[in-house]
Amino acid sequence: MDYENRYEEIRKIRNQALLGDKVYKNLRNAILSGKFEPGTRLVEDKLAKLMGTSRTPVREALRKLERDGHIHRRPKGGYTVGVLFDTDIRDIIEIVAVLEGYAVYLAAYKAPKDGIRILEDIIGKEEECIRTNDREEIARLNWKFYDTLCRFAGNKRLYDIINNIKDCLFRYWVVIFNQKGTAERSVKNQKSLLDLIKKRNAPGAEKIARKRIIRGKRLIMSCGGMKDF
Repeated sequence: MDYENRYEEIRKIRNQALLGDKVYKNLRNAILSGKFEPGTRLVEDKLAKLMGTSRTPVREALRKLERDGHIHRRPKGGYTVGVLFDTDIRDIIEIVAVLEGYAVYLAAYKAPKDGIRILEDIIGKEEECIRTNDREEIARLNWKFYDTLCRFAGNKRLYDIINNIKDCLFRYWVVIFNQKGTAERSVKNQKSLLDLIKKRNAPGAEKIARKRIIRGKRLIMSCGGMKDF
């Protein structure tokens, strides 16, 4: 066996895979942040030129984005950024409420003391954003707070499932944090939740986590669902 030639082949495949992952993450972030709005057509050639790559990693990234539900294949070829309708949003949020609630339940037992300090630090940053009225950053920190909590559940498969399901909601989450009083209520709930976690009160923590998700659903629906996005 010619190991040197085989190694070179493996290296090329590995580099291509790493590049594909980078393109995927960049496109995914652009979609979640709203830079690519729902319904936007994604063209391989233009994306490859924009990112300074060949079409191959772009094509692979688009396939992954379709698999994860962020984009949809067009009947005549190509892709468009996915559009969520009211029923989609409702169904996704109800699933997330159950799964994330359970993750918080587990985290209440497993969260380490230094992990609790991390959560307290996030809350402090949120309060500073409230003072400076940086609503988009508050939404990101809120997302990070619960993402961190789900990590503390100690169940990677559960964590991955939650994130694959809820990622498509982020751009809508940013919008509801522009509504008056949302950020303040969120921080208040996080403090109550953290107090319960310090006491290892898992059922109480799960209850607050679920209510928070359902409240978010009501806020999105009060905006007219997709009409405001």
